[in-house]
Amino acid sequence: MDGLFEFTVMAFTSLFTMMNPLGVIPVYISLTSHLEPKSAKRVAIKAVVTAFILLILFAVAGKFIFDFFAITIHSLRIVGGIIFFIAGYDMLQARLNRT
Repeated sequence: MDGLFEFTVMAFTSLFTMMNPLGVIPVYISLTSHLEPKSAKRVAIKAVVTAFILLILFAVAGKFIFDFFAITIHSLRIVGGIIFFIAGYDMLQARLNRT
């Protein structure tokens, strides 16, 4: 039972930081400020349901997707590090996005 509790806490904290609900609140408010409260609530519910379905889909089928495309955890970590490096380097250069 102790292992299940540790896994649950680790999974929750990982998902909470990945979803970043506190950081999304200002974005949600700015995007739905022109909507009626009922419509804004519907947008929030639709976003939560969509995120939940995608999360469950990748939790269940993630291993199969990685196997299908022959992606290993090590290669994913390397590519993630490269993406973080490029993002950090762009921040250091203080260039504006072209988009």
